[in-house]
Amino acid sequence: MIRQLTTLAFALLAISSFAQAPTDHLPKQHQQKISVSNAPVTQAEAYAMFQKVEKAFRAINGISEAGPASTITPSSAPITRDRTIVEMARLYDLVHPKFTIKLRTVLFDPAVFTLHDKTAKAEASKLVAAGCIGKYSQLVAGSGNTMTVGPFGDAVGLFISRIAEFTHVPSSRFSPYLKSGR
Repeated sequence: MIRQLTTLAFALLAISSFAQAPTDHLPKQHQQKISVSNAPVTQAEAYAMFQKVEKAFRAINGISEAGPASTITPSSAPITRDRTIVEMARLYDLVHPKFTIKLRTVLFDPAVFTLHDKTAKAEASKLVAAGCIGKYSQLVAGSGNTMTVGPFGDAVGLFISRIAEFTHVPSSRFSPYLKSGR
């Protein structure tokens, strides 16, 4: 009996020693709020981001041969939607030989495109059909010629994720629709 009480006392002591002390007396830490800018993305920012994307695409897919150079020059001028699409098309063409699967073509209406450059419209049609950019996104159907960080980031994120789908075969272990007999 005494042995059981001693064990219970030690257990209660151990539990209470690991309990957290109240923190009401400590000063509260304030998180800094992130300011959202409505300024358009600059060519320097887009250039830096696309260089990182290209480096990752080359490393992941084992691409060593030189491809065409970037069409963007780093400057403080805003990046246009047309130049963004042409740069995405350059990266798409760079990685295209490494595609391992062909996904269903996306149907779209090119009449909704509000791009000014004919080359950009042609490249946008290719990228939209592949699903690499949204068919009604601000990148192809926006009203202005520049984009803020949010829509630009959305467009680049979709582009990167779609390229990842094209270049990596999914495992049937984690993708039940690939299993035979279904």
